[in-house]
Amino acid sequence: MSEYDPHLAGLPEGDQADAGHEDVAGLGPADPDQAPHTLIERYGDGGYTTVTDNTGDGYADLVRKDFDGDGHAEVTYADNDANGTLETVMRDVDDDGTANLLLVDRDGDGLVDYEAHDLDSDGRVDRLVLDNDYDGRADAWLADTNTDGRTDDVLLDLDGDARPEVAARDTNHDGTLDAVTYTDPYARG
Repeated sequence: MSEYDPHLAGLPEGDQADAGHEDVAGLGPADPDQAPHTLIERYGDGGYTTVTDNTGDGYADLVRKDFDGDGHAEVTYADNDANGTLETVMRDVDDDGTANLLLVDRDGDGLVDYEAHDLDSDGRVDRLVLDNDYDGRADAWLADTNTDGRTDDVLLDLDGDARPEVAARDTNHDGTLDAVTYTDPYARG
C-alpha cells in the first residue's frame, strides 16, 4: 500500500527526521520554505520504502528501503547532484544504522566508479576501489589493512588493463607509503 504522507506520521522515530525534514545526505529542498514530497510504501512484515523528492522536480532524490521495519534503512539510493538520476547507493549490511558500502557513479554513465567499504563496521572506510578514467574497469585500490584510519596499501593500474602494475605499501604503519613495487617495468608513469 502506497500513500502520500507529508507529515511522515507512523514512521519509526528514527526515520521521521531523516525521511524528509532534515538535509539527508546533503539533499535539501530547492525552496527552504517548501517541505519535501515523500511517498511511503509499507509492507505487511513491517518494512517500508520511502521515496523523497526534495527539489520538487518530480524525480526521487532519496529512496530508503527498510526491509525489516526497525528504523534503519538497509539500502539507500540518492541523487546527490539533483540531475534526476539516483547515482549513489549506500548499504547497511549489518543493520546497525551506519552504511558499510557506498557505491557512486561519479560521471553519470550508469557504471559504478567509486566503491567505499567499511569492512569492520567501525564507521571508517577500510577499502576504496576507484575507476578514475571512467572506462568501466577499476584502476586504483586503496586499503587500510590495520584499521588505524590511514591508507597502507595502494595498487594502481596505469595502462588500463585492469591489472595493477604499481604496488605501494606503508610497511611500518607510520602513515607514509615507503615500499613501491613495479610489476611492469614500463609502468613508471
